[in-house]
Amino acid sequence: MRFKKFYLIATTTLLIVMTPILIMTIITLGNNLKDRISNENTIASSEAGTSLQNSDFFRIAPTFTPVPTYTPVPTYTPVPTFTPVPLPNQFPTPEPSPTPIPNYISPTPLIALCTYASPSIPKMTTNELKILQTQPGNAMFLPSKIFGDETTKLVTFGIKELVVNENSSNSIELFDDGTHGDNTAGDNIFSRACLDRNDLEMEYDLINGQSGRYTLNNAMLNVVHPSLRDNVPFEQFSENLFSTENVMFYALSGKHQKAQNGSQNDFLNPRTCLVCIEILKTFGDVFDHLILVPDNPINTSNSEYFRISDNVKGIMTYGDKICNPTKWEDQGKNESMNEYYLSSTFGCPSKFVDGNNYNRLKGNVWFSSNSFDDLNENLAKWVGIGPKNIQFPENNASWNSFDDYKIGPFSSVLGPLTTTLVDPKIGKDSSLKIKISDNKTSDAKLRYNPSTKTFTMVPIDEIPKVYDDILLYMMGLKSYEDSQKRYFYVDPKELELNDCETSENNELICENPLITKDQYGRVIEFGVKEMVQQFGERDSIFGTDTSQLNSPVIILTKNLPSDAERAYYHTLYKWWGQSSQSNPALGLSYKEVTSNLGVITTGIPR
Repeated sequence: MRFKKFYLIATTTLLIVMTPILIMTIITLGNNLKDRISNENTIASSEAGTSLQNSDFFRIAPTFTPVPTYTPVPTYTPVPTFTPVPLPNQFPTPEPSPTPIPNYISPTPLIALCTYASPSIPKMTTNELKILQTQPGNAMFLPSKIFGDETTKLVTFGIKELVVNENSSNSIELFDDGTHGDNTAGDNIFSRACLDRNDLEMEYDLINGQSGRYTLNNAMLNVVHPSLRDNVPFEQFSENLFSTENVMFYALSGKHQKAQNGSQNDFLNPRTCLVCIEILKTFGDVFDHLILVPDNPINTSNSEYFRISDNVKGIMTYGDKICNPTKWEDQGKNESMNEYYLSSTFGCPSKFVDGNNYNRLKGNVWFSSNSFDDLNENLAKWVGIGPKNIQFPENNASWNSFDDYKIGPFSSVLGPLTTTLVDPKIGKDSSLKIKISDNKTSDAKLRYNPSTKTFTMVPIDEIPKVYDDILLYMMGLKSYEDSQKRYFYVDPKELELNDCETSENNELICENPLITKDQYGRVIEFGVKEMVQQFGERDSIFGTDTSQLNSPVIILTKNLPSDAERAYYHTLYKWWGQSSQSNPALGLSYKEVTSNLGVITTGIPR
């Protein structure tokens, strides 16, 4: 009892002593926490204020026309990574290690954040400066692909003022005084940074409102609708290579200068194209063509086709042009085509730089033009328009009279592979034009008029740039039964033209486009029927039916592309490969040029 009383007294005393101490501790902790929160808020407020006052990017946003409502492009499920097809490795050549490519892409200034002192305003490289100074009037947009809420920098050689367009009274002053984004004062390089699509009066008038284009001499700016930002899925296959569903990108690093300058032979030839080898090794022998596209090319007129092999029988030529060039050139001289087909082999150790054979690959295309009509023409050059001694439509009459890629001018085949008319008395190195008006002439092709049995010289701009039936058959897009159009070949040696005069430039200019029966001699009628009789039925021996092509478009960039570049090229080549909607500013799509018969995959192969 005494112990319990003592315990109660001790406990009470301890509580009396500890309670004030506990209360003071709680008060102190609360005050400290309050002070800490107050200090952090003060610091954050101070830093925010300092950032707004000192940032190079901050300025009041100019008035901006709202972009039209746009339905975002649907996403897709990325195609699984392909396992390369095992290939025999003959005499392998060690491939140099690729130069590491930076994954970080400098941001493009938004309109509201661009000032002339902004650190993200791009500067020209030494190579770009040299290129710009090759000719007065040259220009560049840096960058050349932007979203519609971003800005660009225009750099020109000798242009002090830019009239926005021929229908506008607005102009843009350019500077060579080290201000407004100009790098160096007094070097005759005039610049203007922080230009947006409103400054250039651009609209989203291409590819169903997804992009717009502005051209100035040899420079082109492409603006992409902001709704496509972060909306284009992609797969990365190596440090240098990655792809969307519709286009591939390859970062060249230091070798980008060659692509930009137009050194296409370094990329077209399979013996030197390391880019081609990396893509072929990644996916295997599944490609029909590789389409190489330099970003921002200086020369936009040197698109080219490099034939690697013709692996389809029955379309005049057949064989491996690289591995057996003598036999290729001698086709048709000493043996029948059937005998030649049976004895032909494909592949050799030195055909590709890695020593492997990729027999499905027919050729490489270099596409640096602004018009898809040039791409359509070059892509079709793989068909058998081969050596000159292949005599078709009959003996001593070859429709390939000039080179290994195009049809001669004196037939009624009007597709893009037929060359324009020349002076029949001179031939290959001459030119024939028809007079349109007193001060305008035009290149022309021949059209046959079956009702009157006459020919008409038709201005080149009036001829649709679609593939003829005979070409569609050769590409495997039309059956024999559906390719019965008849064509006519006139012997140029027997051709007499009226109302034509030779100009000071040694051009034959004709005022009368009609060629009547008394002006031409022998005419040869031909078509697919005669082709099959001479060369046999069409037979694609490698890969799948060529009505469905795997021909990836590889954009050659310096570094990994920006989001705007991905979105631009992805939508552009989706239009070319899949759309049937014509666009005069771009040319014809692949579906249009093939009369909606062709299917082409331009990204990850199917």
